[in-house]
Amino acid sequence: MAVRSATAGTNTCAATPRLPACTASTSGGFGKRLAKLDISQFGAVACGGYRWQWDNGINVAARLGVGYGRYTVTSKQTGPIAEEAALASRQALAMVPIEIESELSLGYSF
Repeated sequence: MAVRSATAGTNTCAATPRLPACTASTSGGFGKRLAKLDISQFGAVACGGYRWQWDNGINVAARLGVGYGRYTVTSKQTGPIAEEAALASRQALAMVPIEIESELSLGYSF
């Protein structure tokens, strides 16, 4: 088994596209007028970053990505309270169609 040096390593730079998707459930509305909302998001993100890799197996990665994110807000409940809460959430999320993603990690390779 070879002994590795802690000073040298392989550093890499990368630019990658990603297609993230997620779903969340929350309650929306005002005061006691709450409705259960389902919010799903799909986006397209371009990421760029750098990974520092040392011979002892330790690596540090930093990455930043920016792109477009589309949100969908639905409610399984019916009625004016649910519709009003879903509409307010859609309008608030429509103002921010930007997807931002970042990473700062410490790892070990073996």
